[in-house]
Amino acid sequence: MIKNLNLGKSLIYIFVFCTSVVFHELRSEEFFGYETYEPITNYFPSRILREKYDHTETLGGFYTVDITNYLKRNQKSPYFDTYEISIDNNNFIHEVVLRREYKTMETCQKISNTLVNKFTEKYNVIFINADDTYPQFKAQRREANTKDDHRISINCNYYFADDSVEMWSFISTSEVDEAITQFYDKGF
Repeated sequence: MIKNLNLGKSLIYIFVFCTSVVFHELRSEEFFGYETYEPITNYFPSRILREKYDHTETLGGFYTVDITNYLKRNQKSPYFDTYEISIDNNNFIHEVVLRREYKTMETCQKISNTLVNKFTEKYNVIFINADDTYPQFKAQRREANTKDDHRISINCNYYFADDSVEMWSFISTSEVDEAITQFYDKGF
């Protein structure tokens, strides 16, 4: 009788956990309000395409559009100043990036840890440490992957050249991630 009761409780806990994961699955539009693999013109006027420029961390095929001035104040976060969307040759969204400079790495890390905790609580996303050092900067990164193969990252970058710190938060598709990896691999 007691074994059946414990088994019943265990099954209920498993059901509740699985249900919460299914209902809290993170989708790109929930993370930043813009759905990946959709045209940027679903969210902004087509004139925004005149402002696109080559994505600086890819070898080609992707572009960046600064959307900061297209957003209303209530659409912005108190933690970020710059808002960008990366698109492909067909103007489909592959990445949404938020950035802001902070005075110290400690301040940036404190805020990024707060954001990681909020996402973990809200979406049951498990972040891992993915710190790395590149020729121009050192990154303290927390990353997670969604079930639909998107990468979420919240990181603090320390730039060697000008002794500055910038927090980045983004969600990206596997296609733009691969293009970025190829860009950095070429340099080594």
